[in-house]
Amino acid sequence: MITSFENTNSRPMCLDDENGPQQRAPLTSIDLRHNRLKGSIVLGNYEHLATLDISHNAVEVLVLSALQGLRELYASHNALQHLALHGASLRILSAPYNQMETLTTTVPPINLVELNVSHNRLTSLPQWLSGCSDLTTLHASNNYLTSLPEHLFCSELSSLSNLHLAHNKISNIPSMPRLRSPLKKLLLHDNCIQTLPENFFSVCDRLCILNLSNNRLSRLPRARGPSPQNLERLYLTANCLTDDVVDVIIAFRKLKILHLAYNCLTSLPDNAFNFWPEIEELVVSGNSITKLPDNLPQLNNIRIVRAHSNRLRSVPMFACSASVKILDFAHNELDTVDLRLLAPKQLKYLDISCNRKLQVDPSQFNSYRCQRPLSLVDVTGRNSLPLSQKSGYHEELSGVTPWTIGFSECPNKSLQLCCAQIRLPSFCNKEGLFAIIDGETDTEVPRILQTCLPGLLLEEKSIKETVNEYMKYVVLSAHRELKEKGQKKGACLIMCHLSPINSAENGFGQISKRYNMRLANVGDTRAVLSRRNGPLSLGIENNKRLGHSSLYPNTIPDPDVIQTIIKDDDEFLILGNGIFWNAVSVDAAVSEVRAERNPVLAAKRLQDLAQSYGVEDCMSILIVRFDKAGQADVDLLMRELRQTIGSTKSVCRPDCCCSRLEPCCHSITPPKPCSDRSSPSGQSDLPPIEVLSPQHYASVRSQNRASDRKIRGGVARAIRVRVEEEKEDEQRKEELSSPEEQFKCWEYMLEQNTQMLFNKELDNLSKGIKSNVSTLKTLKGLSGSSPQLHLTEKQSKSVPFLSKHFGSARSFGNAFKPEFRFGSGRLANGGPNAAYFGSLQRLMPYHLEYDFAVIQEKGGQSQESLDLEGRMQQYWGVATTEL
Repeated sequence: MITSFENTNSRPMCLDDENGPQQRAPLTSIDLRHNRLKGSIVLGNYEHLATLDISHNAVEVLVLSALQGLRELYASHNALQHLALHGASLRILSAPYNQMETLTTTVPPINLVELNVSHNRLTSLPQWLSGCSDLTTLHASNNYLTSLPEHLFCSELSSLSNLHLAHNKISNIPSMPRLRSPLKKLLLHDNCIQTLPENFFSVCDRLCILNLSNNRLSRLPRARGPSPQNLERLYLTANCLTDDVVDVIIAFRKLKILHLAYNCLTSLPDNAFNFWPEIEELVVSGNSITKLPDNLPQLNNIRIVRAHSNRLRSVPMFACSASVKILDFAHNELDTVDLRLLAPKQLKYLDISCNRKLQVDPSQFNSYRCQRPLSLVDVTGRNSLPLSQKSGYHEELSGVTPWTIGFSECPNKSLQLCCAQIRLPSFCNKEGLFAIIDGETDTEVPRILQTCLPGLLLEEKSIKETVNEYMKYVVLSAHRELKEKGQKKGACLIMCHLSPINSAENGFGQISKRYNMRLANVGDTRAVLSRRNGPLSLGIENNKRLGHSSLYPNTIPDPDVIQTIIKDDDEFLILGNGIFWNAVSVDAAVSEVRAERNPVLAAKRLQDLAQSYGVEDCMSILIVRFDKAGQADVDLLMRELRQTIGSTKSVCRPDCCCSRLEPCCHSITPPKPCSDRSSPSGQSDLPPIEVLSPQHYASVRSQNRASDRKIRGGVARAIRVRVEEEKEDEQRKEELSSPEEQFKCWEYMLEQNTQMLFNKELDNLSKGIKSNVSTLKTLKGLSGSSPQLHLTEKQSKSVPFLSKHFGSARSFGNAFKPEFRFGSGRLANGGPNAAYFGSLQRLMPYHLEYDFAVIQEKGGQSQESLDLEGRMQQYWGVATTEL
């Protein structure tokens, strides 16, 4: 591993045994890729150096002004902020994925053939480009360009055929000369272009590929003179084009791929496809089209038709087409579909989901299934599966989980789907398991992993020794399951597991569920968590893979594990394979999903956007929206308000005490079983704020080796353990009573305990009384009836309320003084149990307030309706015991 590079003599000497000192050939090529070079590099004594490659390092400053003979420079994936060159002999300059703002050259590189400065921070293109007459390819996408130089389309650049300026901030195109441009490929997607020059198509008549997707175009200029007969691919997705654009596109007779999705189209002319006899792919999704031309199936080369998210009420009869492979008519207004007239025998993918008015005869599916294998996919996950298709992991839709999902997949040019997904939104009834498996060029490995991963997760979670690292061991176990299939084949994986955690109660006395999210990433698949304060990228691109065992130790299956807690400000999670993330940036993906509430439509929109950028490989996108989680407290609030309004109407009368200003019996608030505050200081008992902690595990460094772990019990044992846990949770919930019942129970036990203790105290006091017998009889009668002191009418008015009913005037003040003493010399309220019933503060928590008049009223009514034995069995499930 090289960490520094120093200048040495370009003409070193070496000894020869026979001829003595001999001069060695000069150094002409240096390859330092994938090392640890960083900081500044200045080369000066390599005058014969022609090729230098320092890609995939951390170099910040590179000064090559003294290398006059340098012809090729490759410096991608560094941290370059300053690059100085001598361009006398330079032919190829490739420095993408850096941080450059300008290019410095001592001599202009007039012999430059290829220039790649994409993914940098350039605000303008260098002026010396006008003198590069041999320049054929210019890549400057993903920068901060706002305008283009006037000389970019001038006659001096007579060889420029490929111009890539996508993902910038270009607002207009400079005026073009009358001379013909040599451009064959022009990429301007994801900019801010509003208009094109009027002679654009006349000057650029050699174009084969034109991409203007995701701009602000409202019209296209007409082709004057000879039209561009060579245009084969036209991408115009996500603009503001109307039906008039079809009149301009008709002039392009050799069109093979046409993308017009997410515009303002309402119809397509019936004769339009007569001008495009060679068209193969048509994408018109996201418009307001009500009907497709009936002659569309008659095209000989048509393979893909995507027209979802329109207003189609009928579709052409594609059964007569011999070339169509993919049909997408989802999210329309279709009411009836005849599969015999719609789906030809060679059809690979048909999507007619989310047509709410659609009525399909089940016999059509049965008859069509007899002709060829047919697989139905539920894109929403809301419909129950037949018993033959259930996964066996207690996947029941009765489990309430606070998320909704949407997904989208598309095959490559060969119509092979090399990706697989795991979508279990109600995994084990209360969890969620989602994954994207990218086999890159293989289809067998993703299917194997898709089958075994859910069972492996249940199995690993049941092993106590490694339960804290179960996501890591799930991936490693999946790598083992590939066996001989994983020797030369492999896959990338992003897996997300959502599991509930114990949370404190909210303000409504309900336990608000919180979920723990764990992600395991292997390869270039990634996930992005959208929060209201900004997106959070989870998982980084790495050279790890599942499988590819023959490439060990260069390729290892150890995953990068990330754990976090789903918060209230978390909106959604986007999972995608590497092909998707290379085409669509994180910010663009988040903004598109945020604009579309329906996760199914949002996933399709992301797929259409990536395809409009020119992606032709297999893509897989999965969206998990968490917006339902934040509605729990709102629903509880509305339920509490309705209950309060209903109870008020049923209890109160027109002349009720609630109309007065003073507190009344209906204003009592039942106490909560647990307070939201842990102490009078007001600090909450909620768990501390979690910190997003990526854990990069390595199997060779793990503390728990595979040999030290207990033997697995299999998936069946894991499922049995999970079922027992669910039963325990249900029993625990049943044992917890509502706050109102707990309040009644506490109130009843307070009264009964007070009465029993008071009776016992009076019995003890009666033993020391040396007064007349009438007084003792009176006190004995009180002992058997109610816990009240024997007071005269005059004394009763001056005694506080709590003292009169609970027998302890000493605990609440000195206003009451007894008129007599007993023979024992103790006060009337000084028995051995006075410490328990005489001080109400020992019986009540400090933060509860009661109206004892209501308690007395409720107690009197309850004694008439329920006996002691029935009340105790109702609240506690046990019988009473006499003291």
